[in-house]
Formats: sequence, structure tokens, C-alpha cells
Amino acid sequence: MVRTPGLSRNKLLSAAIDVFRRKGYAATTVDDICAEAGVTKGSFFHHFKTKEDLTLQLVEHWNTWTAEIFRSAPYQQLDDPARVLGYGGLPHRNSRRRDRGLHLFAGHAGARGSRHAPRCACGL
Repeated sequence: MVRTPGLSRNKLLSAAIDVFRRKGYAATTVDDICAEAGVTKGSFFHHFKTKEDLTLQLVEHWNTWTAEIFRSAPYQQLDDPARVLGYGGLPHRNSRRRDRGLHLFAGHAGARGSRHAPRCACGL
């Protein structure tokens, strides 16, 4: 049997995102995450101590992933890339939430093909 280090961990991280979005954090169980990922509970506990531990590692994974995206984003080639920084605070026109800026950033800024992606704010 060929072992692929990190594959089950990545499956669990990806599954957790999907299940958290669908059911909410509080309603999601370790069993839900394992079922979505197609891995055993033993695999879960090999990589994470608790659901909270998975969440903290998920945040770290997200920060690493998005840091690379923003580091290599086309707007970094602009004379003044800082002008895009204000974009994250603009309210989404369809949002009624108080955290509209965060919603816009988390929900759309990294979306492939999104008309709300940061490149639109700087005309690229």
C-alpha cells in the first residue's frame, strides 16, 4: 500500500470547511468531518487532538494559502498596491450584514472568476 503523507490531513481540512459552511461550527461533529473526508476517526485523531485543534490548524492553513495568493497577486505589480487595501472594507451591495466588509473579503476576494476579486478594484 502506497502512503501519501498529509493526504488525509488535507482531506480533513477541506471537509471541515465544507461541513462548517453547511451545518455551522457548533453543529458539526468529528464524525461529520470524517464522513465528508472519507477517512476514519483514527485518522482524524492522528492529525488533530480535537475539533478545536483542527479549526486552529485550518486558520493557519488558510493564512498560509491566502498569504501566497496575495503575495503573487497581479496588483502587487502596481506602482501603489496599497490602494487596493481599502477594497476589503467596501460593503457588498447584496449584503445586509453588519460585517459586510469581512463578508466581502472572505466570501469573494479569493473566488475564482469573481467580479469582486481584488484585481477588479485596481482595474486589472
